[in-house]
Amino acid sequence: MQSQPLSTRLPFITTMPKAVGTGIIIQSGEPFDEELERSLCETVSNFESAFSRFSATSKVGMIARSDFGGIGGSSCDIAGSVGGIDGIGGNAVTTAERGKARMIAFPEYAAALFDIYDTFHAATGGAFDPCVASDLVRLGYGPDLAIGAHANSAGAISMGSPGSASATGPTGSAGPTGFTNPSGFRDSATAAPRWGRDVTHEGPVLILLGTAVNGVSLDFGAAGKGFLVDLLSRQIAGRMPGCDYVIDAGGDMYTTVDITVAMESPWDDTEAVGVVQLPAGSALCASSPSRRHWTVGDSLQQVHHLLDALTGEPVRTVAASWCMVPGGSTDWPTGWCDAQSTAAFLGLTHGFPFARIMSDGSAQVSPRFPARLHYQN
Repeated sequence: MQSQPLSTRLPFITTMPKAVGTGIIIQSGEPFDEELERSLCETVSNFESAFSRFSATSKVGMIARSDFGGIGGSSCDIAGSVGGIDGIGGNAVTTAERGKARMIAFPEYAAALFDIYDTFHAATGGAFDPCVASDLVRLGYGPDLAIGAHANSAGAISMGSPGSASATGPTGSAGPTGFTNPSGFRDSATAAPRWGRDVTHEGPVLILLGTAVNGVSLDFGAAGKGFLVDLLSRQIAGRMPGCDYVIDAGGDMYTTVDITVAMESPWDDTEAVGVVQLPAGSALCASSPSRRHWTVGDSLQQVHHLLDALTGEPVRTVAASWCMVPGGSTDWPTGWCDAQSTAAFLGLTHGFPFARIMSDGSAQVSPRFPARLHYQN
């Protein structure tokens, strides 16, 4: 149990203030040597080189720009309705029409991240989808909006201590103008690319089909930051077995010790709506638009980054969501936790323990979520 303050139990602090746009703070019971610190930084850099939507040189960034020469993407003919792509195997592509496919190899661990997207895409009926990036760009949340956020993270990062969970990411201002659709919203749901149809995978190999073969915008932020926490956790545990630590990536957290975590109010980031008693070996993640919202073009309509991929529009019924994944539940607890906190925002009400505060102020807490709410609707 928590007999001492966290700062006493875990007195050593390692920070990566620019990592993934929110910064990462690690508190540990033992100091990290330079080799481990360097290795952790390399892991973050390599992850961003693969998955950052805001980097022109990342794999995801080059896919969006159709710069396949820079990432070694290859294409091949596909045909039939039962087989896979030659050289890939499995059932990665099952199309009844002849066409082209493009394959891009990601790091080996990406297979587990893509599997998480498979699961939650199916569980939400398609509302959870990395292809939602095309809608985020349409609404103005592209590299132009991210520039200010990254500049801010180099100075004063708005994030909690390892003892507080908050909604994560940059606070947007007015987005760029000049959308094809002046309102910024999608004209037709059928116009959007889909995970599992236009973008699929075989293990860590991403496969682009149909219109996506010539490039597609992807955003793996719904599970990616939590997944990165797990990658860092594995490194620490492998290098320093027995060392206790808490990793906080802007509110996506994994802990090896019991801690108490404040639940940030979606309406006032100086207030807490409750506390979570987070047990050792578990993960906690939160989703909220409170720190990532902006105005669309000339419409003066405020939007945020948590979109329903089926409509391309921000979710308006939920103000904040949290998820806890107990220890031993999965090999990638924070990745799954990050995904479920987003999926709970999208309406998923089963799976790992979660809590939601609705836009009308009402609260929903699943039976096993270890929180005590103390706000009045």
